Amino acid sequence: MGKKKREDNTTTTSSSSSTREQDETFKYLTKTFNRKDGPIPAMCDITRPHVDSFNWMLKEGLMKAAGAILPLEFETNTKLRVKLKFISLEIARPKAKVIAGANRHSHYVYPAEARMGKSTYSGTLHARINAEVFDQNAKLIGRESYDRNLGSIPVMVRSDACNLVNMNTAELCSKYEEPNENGGYFIVKGYERILRLLTMTRRNYPIAMSRGRWRQRGPGFTDCGLQIRCLSDDQRGIENTLHYLDTGAITLAFMFRKEMYFIPVIMILKMLADDNTSDREIHANLMRGTYKNNSAFDSNIKYMLRQLQKTFWCEKPLITRQSIIDYVGSHFRTRLQRPPWHTNADVARYLLDNYILIHLKNDKAKFNMLIFMIRKLFSYVRDECKAEDQDAPSMHEILLPGHVYLALLSERLETWLLSLRETFLKLNKSNKTSNDASITTKLRVAMDTIDKEQIAKAFEHFLATGNLNSKTNLGLRQTSGFSIIAERLNILRFISHFRSVHRGDAFTETKTTSVRKLLPEAWGFLCAVHTPDGSLCGLLNHLCMTCQVTQETATNASLDALVDTLLSYGMRRIPPLDIDCYDVILDGQIVGFIDDTRASLVAAQLRFDKATGNRRRSGISEHLEIVLIPKETHGLYTLYPGLFLFSTPARLIRPVMNLITKTTEYIGTFEQVYLGICITHDEFVPGHTTHQELTQYNFLSITASLTPFSEYNQSPRNMYQCQMGKQTMGTPTLAYRKRNDNKLYYITTPQAPLIRTRVYNQFALDDYAMGTNAIVAVLSYTGYDMEDAMVINKSSVERGFAHGAIYSSELIDLQELVTDKIDQGKHPLVFSLDTKNPNWRHLDLDGLPVIGSTVQPDEVLCCYLNTLTQEYKTIKYHKKEPAHIMSVTLVGDEDAKLPKSKAWIMYRIMRTPIIGDKFSSRHGQKGVCSRLYPTEDLPFTESGLVPDIIFNPHGFPSRMTIGMLLEFMAGKSAVLHGLSHDGTPFQFNDDYPAVDYYGKLLKAAGFSYYGTESMYSGTTGLQFEVDIFIGVVYYQRLRHLVSDKFQVRTTGPVDALTNQPVKGRRREGGIRVGEMERDALLGHGVAGILLDRLLHCSDETRAYICTRCGSLLSLVKTKIGYVCRYCCGSSSNTVQRVTIPYVLQYLTAELASVGIKTHFDTQSVVRNFVLSSQ
Repeated sequence: MGKKKREDNTTTTSSSSSTREQDETFKYLTKTFNRKDGPIPAMCDITRPHVDSFNWMLKEGLMKAAGAILPLEFETNTKLRVKLKFISLEIARPKAKVIAGANRHSHYVYPAEARMGKSTYSGTLHARINAEVFDQNAKLIGRESYDRNLGSIPVMVRSDACNLVNMNTAELCSKYEEPNENGGYFIVKGYERILRLLTMTRRNYPIAMSRGRWRQRGPGFTDCGLQIRCLSDDQRGIENTLHYLDTGAITLAFMFRKEMYFIPVIMILKMLADDNTSDREIHANLMRGTYKNNSAFDSNIKYMLRQLQKTFWCEKPLITRQSIIDYVGSHFRTRLQRPPWHTNADVARYLLDNYILIHLKNDKAKFNMLIFMIRKLFSYVRDECKAEDQDAPSMHEILLPGHVYLALLSERLETWLLSLRETFLKLNKSNKTSNDASITTKLRVAMDTIDKEQIAKAFEHFLATGNLNSKTNLGLRQTSGFSIIAERLNILRFISHFRSVHRGDAFTETKTTSVRKLLPEAWGFLCAVHTPDGSLCGLLNHLCMTCQVTQETATNASLDALVDTLLSYGMRRIPPLDIDCYDVILDGQIVGFIDDTRASLVAAQLRFDKATGNRRRSGISEHLEIVLIPKETHGLYTLYPGLFLFSTPARLIRPVMNLITKTTEYIGTFEQVYLGICITHDEFVPGHTTHQELTQYNFLSITASLTPFSEYNQSPRNMYQCQMGKQTMGTPTLAYRKRNDNKLYYITTPQAPLIRTRVYNQFALDDYAMGTNAIVAVLSYTGYDMEDAMVINKSSVERGFAHGAIYSSELIDLQELVTDKIDQGKHPLVFSLDTKNPNWRHLDLDGLPVIGSTVQPDEVLCCYLNTLTQEYKTIKYHKKEPAHIMSVTLVGDEDAKLPKSKAWIMYRIMRTPIIGDKFSSRHGQKGVCSRLYPTEDLPFTESGLVPDIIFNPHGFPSRMTIGMLLEFMAGKSAVLHGLSHDGTPFQFNDDYPAVDYYGKLLKAAGFSYYGTESMYSGTTGLQFEVDIFIGVVYYQRLRHLVSDKFQVRTTGPVDALTNQPVKGRRREGGIRVGEMERDALLGHGVAGILLDRLLHCSDETRAYICTRCGSLLSLVKTKIGYVCRYCCGSSSNTVQRVTIPYVLQYLTAELASVGIKTHFDTQSVVRNFVLSSQ
């Protein structure tokens, strides 16, 4: 750049002394990664919630699912009883089918092969099934184990079941993958699909709430209740709800196969208690401590006990535990579909184990938890505690891909057992001499008969559509929207899919806005900036940069060690009945009680052990969540008090600095509410602050952290940049030659930004650059820069500025071109060139296009030969614009029998910037190229420098993007001093302003402190009266290209129903003239153009109308012409031919179909349209 004032050099210091230390070394940070070891660690952290959850499913989940899937019991026609049970499950790595004569270098299948072959990247599911045969007296008479192959189910890329696991960068590239491939997605039919992260209610924690619709569940129901979401070992969930009735009683509700059932809670308590527990003991447990003198609660409990005794079973009142168990079992026997030889007690046991607090494994733990829930519900009803906010992040956890995958697999395996039973009973129907040997043999035959692919088909459908087809819904509240396509528009778009958290499809149509609000509790967990502007605002959020999701499941040994630690700190196993104390709840289980005076000390000691090296000895996990909800102080009611400890997976955690131990501690969403956390040391409050943020920008997501100087911008502009950054033409992938994406946007001349944040370097995003450093001048020069338009230097574009291309792939499958079904098995088609035809000589010898050649619309693309008829045929190029052939890849089928049956052809379609293309800076300043201005007509500086872009100054005042102004100065100083400046947010403050720092750098280089320069008009050569603000800004080219969107047509297809032009560029449709366009044309007084657009060039038609009755539909054609039937066959003199839109005639016919008659007042000049109802 030219210098503004050379005399300033004598009064300024050298550039080296005025630059910050981090700026001096900032440009070298991207070289600190050892690329030989594998993908960049930060990149792997992006997909860690996905990959780790799937790995947990492989290592622990499958074993737990085999134990959690209930045995299937049934009876044969000879009264023998069969019991089927899964013993073990395993998913193998993807392998190709071994076929004789197949030409494969390896039996392993890699993701690139699945993409190119349009197949599913899947591994074989192996299961061991145990079958036991009993006689009528339940005596075991036979046993057999079967090792079965249950088909292939999709596996996650880069998981432990993937063949890419543990590969380094060189090995990944040899398998045609990204050098930074981090996986986390599935490949289904060649498409990359992601199981998105969904927000779920926190597991195993009872939540007090009020819902108006609960009153509609039956007479006496109120809007008050308590709900707990429980999960079993195989991650299948069920919700138990305690409803408070207006009589003071409490009933428990649960779902079974999408139907709701209600049981009085006192009946459940009696079933869970042992035979020696009396009603007095139940009453004492409920009334202990705070409620010992509460007469209202006392009367409610006694009322429920009396109501239970008034219920009769077999002409006896329900007094004993056994009578209640028989009563409940008899009522649920038919619903639960248990075997006929099971007693009522067996049915009741099945109900308690599988539908009541299923996260607890014994009756005593369930009894204690129900006592706690009843006490909490009564406190809530009496306004002695507040309700939890279901929309608060503290009440949420994440539905991980591995968990929903395991839950669906468990249900599908149960369905497979039912299919096995039905198949066996059909085979065994005619045989009446069955014994244990014949039964085990027929079971083997039945397993061979069942369709092996039924589980694979269910998973492919689930991943491909995102729709959950389940009888039980797996305890989830939605049935769609589970999976999305992993779009590789650019690197930001791709990685954002893995960090996005969706609230759920059920909330997209709700009118309430409470679910969309950003609550203070979300600080550090959900980004306050990165959310879409539109219908998904607040529903689709993104995890903050340092936020993690817990994966590990606590072992029984570690939980026992933790309980022992609590006992050593003063916890009691049995609560005192007359002394108030805190309940200690570990993962939804009452483990003890602590006196009020010791609760805060125990919580502090636990946190000290967690933050220091005492975790292993005390059994305290690094990710343990410690929440002490204190009792009311100063008459203010809070949530229901207690000491809650969480070690479950799927919780959100983040690191902070513990100021007491001076170590990093991971905290959860619930415990953060009760901690004092400061951002900087200046905010420290003695006696209250206990933790401090590690950095000031930890509350931002990865995408939001990439905006330089974002703290100076208006908040909506940072939100817009998060969206526009994901719509930028960049470098989506480095292995594009071995991919088959429908459309990839590439920028041909990418550059590394001069102003970057630390997060940019942390993720080494220079490998996937997404923009260009442009010299931008802020002035209103030509009139072509009004209303967000921008003028671009034509010579800059000719030198490659923002030049881009679209890479599009097309699959030619010869097997799909075989029309005769008889010939399909013979594989008669092969790629070959007919050398005798001179029109096809531009093709290669194999009949495919030559790499690097150009193909024109409707030109022959490839040639193939039918070996049976010796006939050559061709396929034409059907796109509307010329393209260059980038690559041609021959692909075989999955069995490797036909190594050259498919061909992928990749096109490169040029996208040079033209008028109408969109650009944006990294500060949400979006503009449209209004004109490519000749260089000689643009303004220039003293040194002859001509800007690449002219930006209108009116874009700053309303948008308030001060960060962009700083980037002007920082970019300019970076060019002059050869630096890469640190634009990380919150690096400057009022005492150390950014303007002053960069202004001094400019001054040290001999330029104006304010970043302005003298410029001269390109048309007159005269100097402008004012100095022009000019600098370097990193500009992005958006994917919204005129060449992909413009439409024009004269004649073309029309809709068969309305006779109006169809819509859509691909269908050669027209552009719709809507209400706004209509109003604009009327406002300009050009009614003739409006008539031409809406009538003559649309659906103009000629119709006959009766001038007497004004009807369009009552006319019939006779020998004398058209007559009106409604007017009793009047002469044709009353019938006139008029010009109307065809859609009007269609409307009158539709109205007539529902009994509405229409007629037109043909005598009026205004031609009023009158509707009258018959």
